[in-house]
Amino acid sequence: MNHLKIIKEEKSSSSYPESSRKGMKMSEAGEYPFFSTTQLHHMLNIERKRTERSKKPFLLLLLDISK
Repeated sequence: MNHLKIIKEEKSSSSYPESSRKGMKMSEAGEYPFFSTTQLHHMLNIERKRTERSKKPFLLLLLDISK
């Protein structure tokens, strides 16, 4: 399964609440959903708190796709 298909499925799935999906922005081509900076910080804060509660490690991978 390619990464674009995974991203599209995640965006349409119920794993993200509707309030979170509202913050997603599409690329100019309309294919890649991205969070706005504010929404990204909000989601990272939620995941950080979840990690603290569960005591499970959290991995964040950032990719520079500007080129």
